[in-house]
Amino acid sequence: MWGTSACGLSESFEVGPRRTSSESLCGSASRWARSSSASPASSSAVGSGREPLPGLPTRSSSVSSSGQAPRSWVWLPPPQEIPSSEGASTTLEALTAITGSYRRLDDCTASLELLPLAFGHLAHVSNVAQRSRSAAERRSLWAAASEAAGLAGGLAFDAGGHAQARSHYRTAITFAERAGNPLLQAFSLGMMSSFRAETAQGAKAVQLIERGRSLLPREVPPTIQARMATYEANAYSSVGDAPHALSALGRADTAGEQIQADGEMFWPLVFPFDAGRRARERGACATRLKESQIALTALEEGLEALGSGASKRRALVLSDLAESYVLIREIEEACRLLGEAFDVGVQLRSDRVLTRVRQVRRELAPWKDMHAVRELEERLVGGFLGNF
Repeated sequence: MWGTSACGLSESFEVGPRRTSSESLCGSASRWARSSSASPASSSAVGSGREPLPGLPTRSSSVSSSGQAPRSWVWLPPPQEIPSSEGASTTLEALTAITGSYRRLDDCTASLELLPLAFGHLAHVSNVAQRSRSAAERRSLWAAASEAAGLAGGLAFDAGGHAQARSHYRTAITFAERAGNPLLQAFSLGMMSSFRAETAQGAKAVQLIERGRSLLPREVPPTIQARMATYEANAYSSVGDAPHALSALGRADTAGEQIQADGEMFWPLVFPFDAGRRARERGACATRLKESQIALTALEEGLEALGSGASKRRALVLSDLAESYVLIREIEEACRLLGEAFDVGVQLRSDRVLTRVRQVRRELAPWKDMHAVRELEERLVGGFLGNF
């Protein structure tokens, strides 16, 4: 079985009932047997409560390196407020390095394996922040705790725990507010917006990203400009607003080129915002907008940049490619790509990937009697039965 026990946080940091990831994945298994014409998966597990609106703007500086991700990722306070204690600085660096390491592991590791570690890490960082007696040190530690909460939210989302993911994203926003960091507040709202966009809540996604944009200072590091623009493109493409989505993608491309020119890296980008990354973002938005030719060109470029290893990012690109091939009625190729994405989803126990595969599979219903589609159905059912 794929179940696992998760280290729970104190009740002040977790809202709502816990839904275990094994239940989500077992539910996915039973859904494969349903009719292809079933309605899209419901996102009712995500509550409708309003997220807190962050405030307390202050400036933030970036962490730079020569084109590679830094050894640790942290949203720094103004220079005069950086903790002077060597012990405090070492603790902060160690905590943020752990968060960055988990983020790197996420793409090729089952979230079910990382979730207990991420929950324990979040509880530890927030406890350290609460115990700190220095105001400047405490702000830095709350920023680190916000990073850790965002990580936990992403892992819960991938494992299928949508209510838990929403809770952790809200915690990330709250901790960013305590840190007094507008960049981190905006980025946390962007993460929540992306989650909403992928769970069929496009209008809410747009609302969240617009709130995030309103918090950005006049001068923003190119990394944040690029990531916030892609969050915006995701939100608007999820509601079919092509002009706004394409405009946002253009700004992301411009900022991405500036990152490459400056050699600047700034958390949360543990993976470079390079040409391959920009192509994948463009392809994902084009897929949502049903612009198959644009999507195919961009996704093929983005897929090549990822290499051939099994990863969640690769599986999601394969799923988008499959959907675009369905749109141009190349059904055999769509089935081949979707089968490969499914294999990765099962291997990495990713509910997010398997949900995406299931969505595309429904679009194959008109061709259910084709040999390629029947073979894919057998592959999907057999893959689940072999893992339960």
